[in-house]
Amino acid sequence: MIVDIPVSDIRIGMVLGKRVKTPLGTDLIPGGKSLTDNDIRVIRRARVKKVSVLMDDPDSDPMDVSDTKKIFVEAIEESVNRVIFTTKEDVERQAELLAKVVYDSPKSEIYLHFINKLMSFSSTVFAHSINVALISYELATWLNMSPRDKENVLLAGLVHDVGKLRIPLSILDKEGKLTKQEMSMIKKHCIYGQKILKEAGIEDDISIVALNHHERFNGSGYPMGLKGGNITRYGSIIAIVDTFEAMTANRAYRRAMQPFTVTAIMTSNNGTDYDPKYLSEFLYNVLSNYVGKKVVLTNGKVAEISAINQSNLSLPVVRYGDKLFDLTMPFMGKGVGIKELILGEE
Repeated sequence: MIVDIPVSDIRIGMVLGKRVKTPLGTDLIPGGKSLTDNDIRVIRRARVKKVSVLMDDPDSDPMDVSDTKKIFVEAIEESVNRVIFTTKEDVERQAELLAKVVYDSPKSEIYLHFINKLMSFSSTVFAHSINVALISYELATWLNMSPRDKENVLLAGLVHDVGKLRIPLSILDKEGKLTKQEMSMIKKHCIYGQKILKEAGIEDDISIVALNHHERFNGSGYPMGLKGGNITRYGSIIAIVDTFEAMTANRAYRRAMQPFTVTAIMTSNNGTDYDPKYLSEFLYNVLSNYVGKKVVLTNGKVAEISAINQSNLSLPVVRYGDKLFDLTMPFMGKGVGIKELILGEE
């Protein structure tokens, strides 16, 4: 059951039954998270008086699946990437989808174990894993993949970064530039991840994604420098989503980038880092979500996205005043791009 207890009584490993908010109402830590020493310090610094945690009640029946699933869904909702899923309905739908796939899996207990480990380890790695899973499922849907493939892609995305559990947070969250030794250590998370998943009994077509999600279509990736068709389908899909989601999320070492900037980066070098048949489908569908949205242009003007330009995905057609402008052409005498999106709850 869920019990409210004083902050003075909380201990490492306790699981939050509800999200923790500051006295001013700002979200602090998502529900469902297993508390770490750092979480407890954060809660105490924020001068929170009480928190809700899961406790065993000897006089009641064990918590059923619907209760744990509700907490799980709340934790997912706290973590969903609002750049991709912009409305409350989007977020709720995606959280329910992920929960259903995980709980319906024959190996649900294994996946829930890894989810709990990721939540306890790092809110950043947990949120990234949730979003890669959900966005990869969307891409698999756009590619008309089978229901089984879509669910496998989601599960692979969910656990693709479990190898980071073996990397010190001091390196993962480092604000400054990584040393060569630190970068070498981070790259090992791919090898660690596959080993962890195989030892847990996860199928090869999912566990191998942990190994190859940093491989690149042109052979420039790691850890093995695989090229083209030597990278699995799931790995190729998650490589794209992993990059896009990471760049559109805040990190300790930089602020989130808006999707059109990320698109320009991912399509540079003729887009050869990623499988072209997956990359163009992904970027076009993601960016199409922003048609009708307001944007701030690099010249300071506020315009509305009217259409996505398939010949140059990072430079859409915009409406400014009563006229349409193709940003691949000079606009107001010079080249102009997208500076930032103006997003809000719908």
